Amino acid sequence: MRDKEAPKHNKISQLRFLPERCDFCGCCVAVCPVDCIELEEAKLSIDLQTCILCGFCLKACPVNALIGEAA
Repeated sequence: MRDKEAPKHNKISQLRFLPERCDFCGCCVAVCPVDCIELEEAKLSIDLQTCILCGFCLKACPVNALIGEAA
């Protein structure tokens, strides 16, 4: 699924996860178009090799546990 592209207006240049803020709700997992975010046993992992930096997870996170910089 690497060939999927997100609209340019949503693109970010970096993605950072702040585990101390995460409540493991799974909202970011649900919106990821390339399934690069996994939630298992209260642990979130992001495959940055697969991530297309679309920014959808940032907007979906209710506790701002994901931080990104605009591209």
